[in-house]
Amino acid sequence: MNSLLSEQTSCKSAQSGSGKWTAKRGARVNTISAGIIFTLLARDELSGPRGEGYRRMIDMSTAGRGGTPDEVGTVGALPMGEDGAFITGSDFLMDGAVNSRRNNLRARLLLVDPFAELFYL
Repeated sequence: MNSLLSEQTSCKSAQSGSGKWTAKRGARVNTISAGIIFTLLARDELSGPRGEGYRRMIDMSTAGRGGTPDEVGTVGALPMGEDGAFITGSDFLMDGAVNSRRNNLRARLLLVDPFAELFYL
């Protein structure tokens, strides 16, 4: 969870810090925060030492599966095309709802035990 927060913070920092620079040049800065995308590397990771953690993430996702490179490309095409000309400074989270499910479970756990974050999360 900390690495995810770190990645999202880095994305937001890059987006906000580049605002003035990009505005002068007419550029737009957007990011895609993708979950497990079934590339050759991801397929290899599923059978490696981190495979169990990856499978848990997939099982926890609302989609019940990992994404495809084509799906990431489709999301990336929108802000790059004419239809996305007004999109800038955005982060597209595409992880099959793993983070929303995790945050929902976390919130419910904290309602039951306010100290849970110290020990479990």
